[in-house]
Amino acid sequence: MRRQLQLLLRQKPRTLNKSILFVTVNMGRRVFSGHPPFSGIQAFFRRFPDGFCKKRAVGENSECQRASLKNVGRNFMEAKKIYWHLPGFCVFRQLNYCLISLMKEFPNRFREGYRVGSVYGSFPGAIWNGGRAVFGITGKTDMQKIIKAFNSLDVPVRFTWTNCLIEEKHLQDTYCNLIMRLADNGLNQVLVNSAVLENYIRSEYPSYPVISSTTKRIVTAGGLKEELERDYFLVVLDYDLNHDEAALTAAQPMASRVEILVNEVCYPGCKMRTEHYKQQSRLQLEFDVNTPFPCPNNSRPRSFAECMTRPAFISNDEIGSYIDRGFVNFKIAGRGMPQDYVEDAYIYFLVRDEYRDEIRERLAKKLRQFAPGASAAAPVRRRV
Repeated sequence: MRRQLQLLLRQKPRTLNKSILFVTVNMGRRVFSGHPPFSGIQAFFRRFPDGFCKKRAVGENSECQRASLKNVGRNFMEAKKIYWHLPGFCVFRQLNYCLISLMKEFPNRFREGYRVGSVYGSFPGAIWNGGRAVFGITGKTDMQKIIKAFNSLDVPVRFTWTNCLIEEKHLQDTYCNLIMRLADNGLNQVLVNSAVLENYIRSEYPSYPVISSTTKRIVTAGGLKEELERDYFLVVLDYDLNHDEAALTAAQPMASRVEILVNEVCYPGCKMRTEHYKQQSRLQLEFDVNTPFPCPNNSRPRSFAECMTRPAFISNDEIGSYIDRGFVNFKIAGRGMPQDYVEDAYIYFLVRDEYRDEIRERLAKKLRQFAPGASAAAPVRRRV
């Protein structure tokens, strides 16, 4: 690990920033019950030849590595770059890839200082996954191609290992451990909820930055402060605290390590939220694709316009005040939502107002590259 840090510190600051504060996109095969595999996945892979991922050393000393990552991360975040963590590791793979390409190609069309910090999610069928159950399977070859393609761009994969029902017997799961081994290069990340799984990951895969999940339901200022004092790279804020002044004040000295979910569709204080997380964890463990959850706040179809009326929503006008206080990590929710919803959220939060229509059109054009049968004259939505 000492050698890895020496190599990183010799790099120019811009390169170092990209190595430590993770820009993430992932494109995997989605195989849901009743849905065919993504037909354009081979077209995507043809755009990325095998073997062009940069080799990264794996840390030998987990304590040294975690401390070093956090210290470099804190110094790096002082530059006031704003990091956005996007949903859709597999489900919105084309959308996220195309969006990041546009941000690199047309940076002046996007809000100043904004970067993609990660794309989070899970390969389908991984029992460690939580938050939203995802069913199916991704083959080893496809996983290797995905990881190589995006890590070569300093793009990490953030695994949502937040299943709250994990026990010791689940730790040796062949599929999940395969995923961890394939992505174990010092760049990729994990979100955690279960202490059992967290301890296992820290012991067996010490090169992964560990992030505390919002699914832990830490809803007090004192609890948040205590979590931030623990050994986490980032702590994702419970959205009940999005507008809680006491909690934000308590977190402010460590604001650069707080990640804030800006567009949660659920209502703060929902008494069924913890049970909903447990139900999703149980579905994932049992591969149960049919059991619904009786959500009292469920509304179909959901739209981003509706989300903007929810109490936990943080608008563009409000985000500036969070940034002024040192909060620089923001998370866009979208797993389990329609792609239109996610696209609208991206356009609203990330794109300058005067370029929204242009970026939406460019995004639609890029997305058509992954749909060979689509018409070049397909209509473009103009919502946000």
